Amino acid sequence: FGLSNEAQARWRKPMKNDDYRMDLVGGIGLDTWRRELSSVQREDYYLTYVRAGIEVDSDYERTWMYGIGIKYPFWVKEDAHLDSIGFDSNPELNPGGKISFYTHVGYRLRDEWAIIGYLDGFRLSRSDEVAVNEIANGIGPLTVYQPASDMIFIGIRLERRFR
Repeated sequence: FGLSNEAQARWRKPMKNDDYRMDLVGGIGLDTWRRELSSVQREDYYLTYVRAGIEVDSDYERTWMYGIGIKYPFWVKEDAHLDSIGFDSNPELNPGGKISFYTHVGYRLRDEWAIIGYLDGFRLSRSDEVAVNEIANGIGPLTVYQPASDMIFIGIRLERRFR
C-alpha cells in the first residue's frame, strides 16, 4: 500500500478543429509505499520523480483521449528494516533511478466523466552494497543490497472533472 502525490504544469494548445486540445505536461511527484515480504519483513520506499509528456483530450462526450511520456526517479530511499529481522543495524539502501515510459488511453463518456486505461511504473537500478552483521549467530559482516527492479501499474480508472 502507498500514497502518490504529484504537482503538474501544463501548456495547452487547441488543435485544428477545436474539438481537441494538446497539453505538454511536466510534473514532479513523491510516492511512498510499504511492501510486506513476510509476517516480519517489510520494506518502506520513498521516491521523488519528474515526469514529461504529451496528452490529447476533448471537452466533448464520446471522444477519445491519449497520453504518453517519460518518468525519471531522481531520489530513492529504501528502509528495509533490517534491524527488525536479526541484523545489528539498518543502513539506508538507495536504488538508482532509470527512465520509464507511461501511457493512457481513455474515452469521454460524458462531458465530465471518462474511463481511462493506463500503464505506468518505475524502473530502479541496483543499490550500493552495505555491510551488516547477523546478531543471533554472530555472522558478519554480510553484504546486502536492493537488486534492480521494475514496478508496473496496469489499471482502469473512472475520472470525473469538476469545473
